[in-house]
Amino acid sequence: MKLNRIVGLLSVCSCSVLALAGGENLQPLGNGKFIAPKSVARIAPNGQITSPWYNLGDGGVAQTVCQTLLCFDAFEPDGLVPGFPNECYASINCGLGSARWFFGTAYNNSFCANDMTMGCDDCDGTVSERIQYAWFWGPCPLQGGIAPCLIAVWTAEDWLDCAAPAYSGSTYSGVLYNFGSITCNTGYYFTDVTDLCDFGLFHQLPADGSGAYLIVLSNGTSGGFIVLSENGQPMLWGTKSVDFQGPKQYDDDNPKDAVHNFADSTLGGECYDYTFGVCPDPLGACITLYGSVGRVPCTESCGAVCCPCDANCDGSVNGFDVDALVALLTGGVGCSPCAGDADGDGSVNGFDIDPFVNMLTGGPPCTGC
Repeated sequence: MKLNRIVGLLSVCSCSVLALAGGENLQPLGNGKFIAPKSVARIAPNGQITSPWYNLGDGGVAQTVCQTLLCFDAFEPDGLVPGFPNECYASINCGLGSARWFFGTAYNNSFCANDMTMGCDDCDGTVSERIQYAWFWGPCPLQGGIAPCLIAVWTAEDWLDCAAPAYSGSTYSGVLYNFGSITCNTGYYFTDVTDLCDFGLFHQLPADGSGAYLIVLSNGTSGGFIVLSENGQPMLWGTKSVDFQGPKQYDDDNPKDAVHNFADSTLGGECYDYTFGVCPDPLGACITLYGSVGRVPCTESCGAVCCPCDANCDGSVNGFDVDALVALLTGGVGCSPCAGDADGDGSVNGFDIDPFVNMLTGGPPCTGC
């Protein structure tokens, strides 16, 4: 993939490539802040905007939750809407809570790509109309501490580690998210866009369940094409479950020219090993894609161990599940296909309260536990 029309607009990044290749500046960052995009648009693989801008209603807060099933998770949401980054979905607990990894406030990585293998067969070939991701915005020395932020996300059918063409030639049109001007260096930002179906927008998921995603951080557009940003990087996390990404990720920083050099970084390329020996491992961009295949019964939970009373998917049934169940009863999206369905009838409703309370107070287990 090459983002046409923007190469001449880029300046050379002054940050050290060694910070990424060796991970010397890798560190956790908390203080995540939820932000919703103001508008969205379709964007072609070459970086050209190909649809009108669709404004999100009510100040950018989504009013719709498209039918979704968690298909690829390197964000680890808490199961609510909007979903906040947490450590409640997968069985591995890194002890970081909502903190996510990044390479320090001075690093800039505006164009990354990683592989994406989905653990659920029901997701293969479907479309994603809900997405979550997290990024660091900064530094912004020339913009007075605030800068326009647009983020483009594409998916691709193919992936090769450190070998051309990697994903090029199989990249689908994606979605461009406009967040307006946002403040730099204030923790990190994350979003949960639930309503792409309202605008006929989506991310195509790979037909065989294995492909790639690409993310570009942008400061704006020129001639209908996006321009790479000088102030941002994706936050980093791992899949921790039946999904898979890494250990190789492409980062456009050697040089920053809107094109990935497919060679391994040890050979002077931009294909980096993201096995840093931290938790989770390997790391990759912090992103989750949901498939628009609806809520499936407990028996179709794609191999995951599912206890419906464990409404927040942290591996135990306790008081922390109360809020999660309340959210599900009021229209929230579950962190697993059967979360909250305490009586096993295929839906979450008032009939689930009694069996949930019974198990919470030492009674018999819920159906499926």
